[in-house]
Amino acid sequence: MTIAPQASTPPRTFVVLSLDGGGVRGILTANILARIERYLNERLGGDLPLGHRVDLIAGTSTGGIIGLGLGAGKPAAEIATWYERRIPGIFQLPWWRKWARALRGPRHRTHLLRESIEEFFGDRTLETTVADLCVVSVALETAMPRIYKTGHLKRNGPRLAERMADVAMATSAAPNYFEAATPPVGGGPLIDGGLCANNPVLIAYTDAMQFERERTLRGREVPATRAERHGRVLVLSVGTGRRGVMPYKAKKLVRGGAGRWLLPALEIYAEAQSLTADAQASFLLEDAYHRINPSIGAGFELDDPRAIEGLKAYSDLTAADAAFLERNLGAFAAGA
Repeated sequence: MTIAPQASTPPRTFVVLSLDGGGVRGILTANILARIERYLNERLGGDLPLGHRVDLIAGTSTGGIIGLGLGAGKPAAEIATWYERRIPGIFQLPWWRKWARALRGPRHRTHLLRESIEEFFGDRTLETTVADLCVVSVALETAMPRIYKTGHLKRNGPRLAERMADVAMATSAAPNYFEAATPPVGGGPLIDGGLCANNPVLIAYTDAMQFERERTLRGREVPATRAERHGRVLVLSVGTGRRGVMPYKAKKLVRGGAGRWLLPALEIYAEAQSLTADAQASFLLEDAYHRINPSIGAGFELDDPRAIEGLKAYSDLTAADAAFLERNLGAFAAGA
């Protein structure tokens, strides 16, 4: 049974979805989203892809690819299937060849990622989305965040012709794993958005407060003032799994040099930033915010396709997840 809001409280109607980075662990995110999609369709009726039930999607790295897929109108289950089919080919090298390649360049062949991305998105552009997007990358030459956005801000209009495939390559160009992306429309090389905001929930919330259209792409009215928007926004954040114990020996890093710190430094930044953003969003939004990020332990490398089956086992919704969706069914209903 849906819990009705109090008469004095405006209903939460502006739904924001935030998706973390995490490499191969994106298979967990995609499967969680598929379960959310199925739950909402069973409760609300219809067979709508999840992108049609939200207003704004923010994503970083693997979360950026998934967010673009939802924005393209693809069902979450289709995105999960694509991950499962394509990840083994993209991350196909055994560990010793990864390290051998890393001595002279990226650990993986970027063209294999590009081929899979091109197959998935084709020539779709940012102007064809069913929900507005914020997809995070970083300019390599200046370290400035480069956030691809759709038309919810007027200044983004000139960039709407950019291809989703190119945006996906930019957000997922993780240093040491793939080569930097060079956007075809000009500008310097771009790298993985995880170096800026591995958990982009605050970027998503900030854009919701700046939204310039009177209505979202699914027809929801956008309040005129920031205070009213804050009262209407509902944020769902999905991570790629909380490991708790990090996948390195902390004692070796106490007096470690550059060689030992290279990969742990990236892992530590991504995890610490994600946890910080989660705490800040929880403080700002209170019960209008929900985070799904199951504890998965330490044994899941960012580029190990053998993790797929193990990660899928953590994708069931909890009672708390179902309760959040149930309380807010009206926010996910289709149409105005």
